[in-house]
Amino acid sequence: MKIIFLKNTGQLLAKLLEQEHSLQSDLWLMDLSPLTLHPEDTSSTNQSLNWGDGVRCSLLTEQALCKLHLPQKFHSWWTMELLVNVRKWIEENKAAFLPPVCNKLMHRHQLNVMFVGGPNERKDYHIEEGEELFYQVKGDMCLKIIENGKQKDIFIREGEMFLLPARIPHSPQRYTDTVGLVIERERLKTEIDGLRYYVEESTNVLFEKWFHCEDLGTQLTPIIQEFFNSRQYKTGKPNPDELLKETPFPLNSACVMEPFSFQGWLKDHRREIKQKQSLSIFGDNFETEVIAYGPGTTEKSKSNSDIWIWQLVLLEKRRRMCCSLHCSGSKTQAALYLVSVPVDIDEKNFNLLMSS
Repeated sequence: MKIIFLKNTGQLLAKLLEQEHSLQSDLWLMDLSPLTLHPEDTSSTNQSLNWGDGVRCSLLTEQALCKLHLPQKFHSWWTMELLVNVRKWIEENKAAFLPPVCNKLMHRHQLNVMFVGGPNERKDYHIEEGEELFYQVKGDMCLKIIENGKQKDIFIREGEMFLLPARIPHSPQRYTDTVGLVIERERLKTEIDGLRYYVEESTNVLFEKWFHCEDLGTQLTPIIQEFFNSRQYKTGKPNPDELLKETPFPLNSACVMEPFSFQGWLKDHRREIKQKQSLSIFGDNFETEVIAYGPGTTEKSKSNSDIWIWQLVLLEKRRRMCCSLHCSGSKTQAALYLVSVPVDIDEKNFNLLMSS
């Protein structure tokens, strides 16, 4: 994996691409295999960064836009926008945040990154074999789940984070003028998802469909419409002939965590992060890695997986900082080096790394 980065006052802008699929968010990395890129440290006022071999990355604005320019010999790549202003992107795609699903994929590859709007109060429960990371950007939401055979409501407030374990039926309820970030991994070809409706307030299955998920935003809508047109919907009674005798995989019986304030977690663990340079947010009990990095240099080895990095700084203080990312390694293993150097000792500077 090879990495490029951009930086300006108070912000680090970067991207990651794997197999010609782009990531778009506040901070990403980019895979430009077979190139190995070593950007020079430039001031925040520079308008372009050069890596040699004709590869150049130029700033369009100081907000969140840049373009990658590649020479003709790299014909498999093209000039494209790498970074977007997230708020502007949400506004431009607000028509996509419509019932019954209300989500829009920003990136789809090994990690699926989406934003979800509202209002959207649903009766269906989704089941998948991977985990889901929730972070509420604006407003609150309620995530209804089936925990140990009982219905339970998980309220995720603005600024709170929650990691849903795999194989737990869940139904997100979203309200007007809210926005949430949801990240999940790509499904394996052998994995399937399930969509279920339950009889009234019970956990007895009324209707279910199982399918291999490639694009949840487009695949759920016809299944939901099929349910609305079904006899089960009209009568409220299941058809035993259409229900599986046994689910494709056992459902998870674990008890879920409580959502928590992400900024509060950083504040409580600030000293530990500073001492250790990095700290896992959810521990080793999940397949999803979510790690907070403090000032310093960290080496992280990964292979064949997307890595999402979100740079967190106190922008209101308008302090300059220097943060760089670079990567080296072979096709089988890559070493990620994350360097974060605050301008002064009081700068509160963290990096959040998530991969699966």
